[in-house]
Amino acid sequence: MCEENKVKKDLTVLCLEFIEMMDNLKKQGIIDQNQYRQLVENKKRFLEDHGGNDLKQEKHR
Repeated sequence: MCEENKVKKDLTVLCLEFIEMMDNLKKQGIIDQNQYRQLVENKKRFLEDHGGNDLKQEKHR
């Protein structure tokens, strides 16, 4: 069970880092809104389903 929690936490961190990179690419105009949405949609859903918002707040303190 502990290993499962570690995997979820690692996946959460990975999703947050990926979304942050996509945010930067969108701000730079390298990808457009449609590309951004396609790339981050599943990651955001994972974060919502697995409590990633708590880690996001913790990361940006």
